[in-house]
Amino acid sequence: MPAKNTNIHVNMMEMFMSLATAIDLVDQELSSHNKAVAYLSYRIASACGLDKDEINEIFMAGLIHDIGSIALSDHVNILDFETHNGFEHAELGHMLLGTFAQFEKLADIVRHHHVLWNQGEGVLARGETVPIGSHIIHLADNICTLLNPDKHILGQVQSIADTVSAKSGDQFVPECVDAFMKISANEALWLDLSPRNIDKALTSLPALHSLSLELGDLLSFSKLFSRIIDSRSNFTATHSSGVAASAAALARLSGFSYEDQVLIEVAGYLHDIGKLVVPTKIIEKPIKLSDEEWNIMQSHAYYTYSVLDPIPGMVKVKVWAASHHERLDGSGYPFHQKGDEMTLGARILAVADIFTALSEDRPYRRGMGKTEILNILAEMVADGAIDGSVVQRLVQNYDIVDTNRAAIQEQSLQANSWFWEQKGILDLELAN
Repeated sequence: MPAKNTNIHVNMMEMFMSLATAIDLVDQELSSHNKAVAYLSYRIASACGLDKDEINEIFMAGLIHDIGSIALSDHVNILDFETHNGFEHAELGHMLLGTFAQFEKLADIVRHHHVLWNQGEGVLARGETVPIGSHIIHLADNICTLLNPDKHILGQVQSIADTVSAKSGDQFVPECVDAFMKISANEALWLDLSPRNIDKALTSLPALHSLSLELGDLLSFSKLFSRIIDSRSNFTATHSSGVAASAAALARLSGFSYEDQVLIEVAGYLHDIGKLVVPTKIIEKPIKLSDEEWNIMQSHAYYTYSVLDPIPGMVKVKVWAASHHERLDGSGYPFHQKGDEMTLGARILAVADIFTALSEDRPYRRGMGKTEILNILAEMVADGAIDGSVVQRLVQNYDIVDTNRAAIQEQSLQANSWFWEQKGILDLELAN
């Protein structure tokens, strides 16, 4: 759909940094690991004398180098990938990114970021040339995993430098190690890597803020986000696309501008990004959640807001996406908005999320039919929870909205089925 000129200005680097934040939600032990790797990769690539475009590509790949880990078990230790599951999560990351043509180079860098140099043999892997960016991220990744959060960072510099130097030629590209050694004496470099400083350090990097996303690119990027979210569980594999399609249709029926129709579709794709903080076992639980599990589940809308909050051009998207569990009577979460505090976009997202969820098969029930869905929505309107005018537009155009939702979800299912099939093949390869 996107093709018209708009006033949207969203920076690609800011989107990637928010994606890195989302990836780090999966494991609390990561503590800004992807951001630290990206920052150090940038510094090493600059010291190697690479050109601006290549440095930018390496930086972005560093921000999302562990993207494939999201599709793995909740119990996988991402910081231990050098010896366990390194190939698997890198290959899964390549699969996720490779479905979007604009991220092809990044996909190749991510695919090979655990390849050892092995005295030059690491120039190739699986019959492909390994980008220098993969080796730089491999080096930066290992350096960042050596950092002990319980000790002052400056007291660890020499031992880390000695460890890296000892592996030059075997594990790491010697020229990359030499570049790292040149910058390792800079105390500011190390202090920048700490979780309290990393966000500021990233935004201060030069030449990283010239890439602006058009509206169509923003929509494509949001689909990548949703692919990552939905890759975690077969039970929610098409939910985001269903919400996005339903919200866009309801926004059109509500008289939204073209631009806002696209933005609410983006919000639909992104609304569950905060669910990365929720373990898969909770998402897939076939029975009622415990109080503790429900507390964890409720937090996801807050984290959706938190992940999107740093992006200036995404204010509407952030509010709409994070409000999908808010209710007009104030009983929703996480902000307990009430009445006029909920914008029309937020009200549409709330209805689209409920409608899509009721239509889908879940671990604990089959998807519902039209009559049952409309009865539940009518009860929620009567209770003052959701907007009756939005529901009325859905009722009047139900078959059109539902048919479009089902078609978009089927497309998403085909794409995700391919991913799950490839993941199964990969699991068999590793088992053998």
